[in-house]
Amino acid sequence: MSQNFDFEQHRIKSLEAYGAVRERYVRYANAIETILRMALRDIPTHHISARAKDIERFAAKAAKPDSDDPLRPKYAEPLQQIEDLAGARVIAYVLRTLPLVEQMVYREFDVVERSDKGDQLIEKALVGYRSIHFIVQMKADRVKLLEYREFADLRAEVQIRTILQHAWAEIEHDMRYKPAAEPNKTLSQRFTALAGLIEVGDREFDQIYEIDDKRRKGLLDLAQINEAVPEPTEAGKKPRGPNDNPLPTLRQPELILGQVLDLSAAQPRELMARGRYADAIVRYSSLIEREPRQFGHYLGRAKARFLFGDVSGAVADIGAAEAVSPDHPFIASVRNLIEGKLSDQRPGNDQGLALRQGHTALRDGNAAEAHRKYEEAESLGFSPVLSVFNRAMARFLERNFELCRRTLDRIDPNPGSVLEFNVIVLRTLCYLMAGGEKIEAALELIRARLQIAIATSGYQYNARSPLVDLETGMKKKFDAEELKKIGGVFDVLHEAAPHPMQGV
Repeated sequence: MSQNFDFEQHRIKSLEAYGAVRERYVRYANAIETILRMALRDIPTHHISARAKDIERFAAKAAKPDSDDPLRPKYAEPLQQIEDLAGARVIAYVLRTLPLVEQMVYREFDVVERSDKGDQLIEKALVGYRSIHFIVQMKADRVKLLEYREFADLRAEVQIRTILQHAWAEIEHDMRYKPAAEPNKTLSQRFTALAGLIEVGDREFDQIYEIDDKRRKGLLDLAQINEAVPEPTEAGKKPRGPNDNPLPTLRQPELILGQVLDLSAAQPRELMARGRYADAIVRYSSLIEREPRQFGHYLGRAKARFLFGDVSGAVADIGAAEAVSPDHPFIASVRNLIEGKLSDQRPGNDQGLALRQGHTALRDGNAAEAHRKYEEAESLGFSPVLSVFNRAMARFLERNFELCRRTLDRIDPNPGSVLEFNVIVLRTLCYLMAGGEKIEAALELIRARLQIAIATSGYQYNARSPLVDLETGMKKKFDAEELKKIGGVFDVLHEAAPHPMQGV
């Protein structure tokens, strides 16, 4: 380039060249946005957008002088050298989401280049603009499709950052780089200091989201337990005879001999399981009008309100539940979850140890010790709903089949879940041990439900299934005649997923 290089003429020619093809980049940006929206539909994001570069911005960038040689342009061939003619931006709420977004970018596009502005700052011991940038192009398989064929040779930029990083970058760019404005040292220093606070804020939001996620998962877990029916403590009740002992179904009957009946669609706990929290609030409110002295209705509405986002309403309902049934431990559990009092200092290792000891006792045929260890694990923070199921298995091993059934009555498992299948199996075992005569019908129910569990939850009858521990314990504690009554159930499970213990 000569010293008389005409930057203005270069700008005009670049503007004309880009103007002739910009509509193609508009379509490209729209396609990228659609792909990102579909790929990230299950990942919480604040904003997803894409655009083709503005013509005037392109012209200005094309006419930039080279930093090493200001007498020549930085981009001699702007259309080929400028790679953000189409650009997309994904704004996440918190840092923990960024790796998930990045994974999707790699899955959906061929990544030509990746740059982490935050890592670059760390290498230079600086603070400032943080964002992850990708230069991408369509995957070969995608451009074979007619609707993407025209984008085969195009590249684009994808930026991902948190909402705090985005706010800082937008304000900083607008204020620090205003046209014709002289650089302001004081302003730069303040923005740099603020960038450090933004990083601290991002990390704090990450912790807040993690705590809130634990609370919500805990409440969803508790939503599967019927708080209104306390676990029975009496033992030794006479089991029902075969004539008054129906085939096993869920507590709110949905399944009879494998036929799905929509009898519980209006139940609030079913609505909770489906994520319809607003509808669940309405149902619980109706129940409270009819039964204002039932603490479980207030407790259920408190969970629904919290998951719907109404924290103050949830706290008010907890207070109402306590007024009806003071000092009930279940109410305290829900209050701790809602108010964030679940301690991070819970001895998770001790929880796991107690649970393993409970399973070991169950395998050894020691029902009393298994029950005690399962209670200990729950007190240390293990899932309340799974703890109820574990205690039901211990009751079964004690041969207290009626109490086992009534313990299972406390659980309203999510439809199609592994827990739902395990509950049906344990109910079937109770039915057969109590003298149930419809053996083939009961086994058909297990077969049908097993296929659903495999299809929806990837169920496997292996060492991870608590029923394996129960089967081992039964073989040590029950006599041959008792084992014969329920052998068909485990035959079905072994046929579906053979286990090394088969035939022992």
